[in-house]
Amino acid sequence: MFPSKAPFITAEIERRIRLGFYQEKLPANDRLRNEFLVARQTLTDALKPLFARGLLSCASPRDGVRIHPGNLTRGVIAVVSGYNYSPDEKNLILDIHQDGFSALKIRKTGNDPGPLLLPETPDGVMFINSSLDRETAQFLRERKIPFISCNLIPFLPGIPYIDFDNPALYDQLLTMLGKKGYKRIAFFHNSRLEGYNALAARQIRRLKKLHGLPVEPYDRIVIPPGTPAAEALKKYVALCRARDSFPEVLISDFDVSRQFRQICAETGAGDPVRRLLYRRSRSAPPPESENVCTYYSLEMPWRLWVQGYRLLREIIFGRDPKSVHQLVLRRIAFDREIPEARCLR
Repeated sequence: MFPSKAPFITAEIERRIRLGFYQEKLPANDRLRNEFLVARQTLTDALKPLFARGLLSCASPRDGVRIHPGNLTRGVIAVVSGYNYSPDEKNLILDIHQDGFSALKIRKTGNDPGPLLLPETPDGVMFINSSLDRETAQFLRERKIPFISCNLIPFLPGIPYIDFDNPALYDQLLTMLGKKGYKRIAFFHNSRLEGYNALAARQIRRLKKLHGLPVEPYDRIVIPPGTPAAEALKKYVALCRARDSFPEVLISDFDVSRQFRQICAETGAGDPVRRLLYRRSRSAPPPESENVCTYYSLEMPWRLWVQGYRLLREIIFGRDPKSVHQLVLRRIAFDREIPEARCLR
C-alpha cells in the first residue's frame, strides 16, 4: 500500500504560506487538486491539520479558505551530527530557518547519552552522520517526538530513514571490477552506526554470489561499531594473513592505504593487496600512488539531508513514520580509470 499524499500536501502548503507564496487566501480547491493530482478527500485530509492549528479558516465556500499567518508555529528542529559541523550543514540549516523554525545543532560523540542532549520539546529531530543510537530512538518513540535518520537504521524495525542506496553502489563497483578481471574484491567497513557493518557484509556476500565471485573469509569480517581504524585494520590483516586470503582489491569508505600498508609491513605480510580503492570527498586531491585509486560522489550530502528534512515535516504533519524508508541512488566518478587485472604487477 502506498502512503497517503495528505501529509506531503499539508507540509508543502504550510511551507508555501511561510514563504509568502500564498497570502490572504489559498487557491481554489480544484486548482490545488489538479496541481497535486489528488482526489477531493485527500486534499480535505491534507487541510484538516492546518484548520486545527488555526492557520486556515473558512466562513463559507463562497468566501474561500483564508490564511492566518500569525498562527504559524515558531518551533525547534534539532539537528544531531556524529561529527563536527562543516559547511555542508549550512544548506540544511538555512532551509530550516527559511521555514521559520530554529535549528538547534547538537554534536554527539560516542559516549554522549543521546536523550540528554535533546531539548525538552523539539518539533522534530534529524540525525545525520551516523548519530542515531538505540537508546535515543526508543526515547523519541516513547515520547512520540517526530524524528528521522539520514542513515539506514538496521538495529530497530520501523525507524524512519533516508540514505544513499549503498547496495546499488556495491553492485556498480563489483560489476566494474569484474569486467576488468578482478575476482578477489574486499570491502572494509568501519561505521560507528550500530548494525551497519554486519548489514553491509551480508549485502556484499549476496551480491558476490549473484556476480559469481568467490565469498572469502574477509567477506565475513564484521568490525564492532566505533572501533578505531588502526585497531580494526589490525584485526582485518591478521585474519587475512591467517587464512592466506588477501584480496586483489580493497575498497573502503575512507583512505586506509597508509595504515593498511604499514600494518602489513609490521606484521610481515609485505604488500599483499594490489589495488586500494577508497571514496574521497569531491574537494580532496586524488592520491599520487599508482596502486591507490579513488572515486567521489556526485551527490552532495546536504541534498540528502534537505530531502530528509522534507520527510520529517511530513511526519510532523501526520505521515506514518514506518512508511518513511527511502534510498537515493548515488552517482560516482573515478579520478582515473582502474587498470585491468592482467596489468597488475
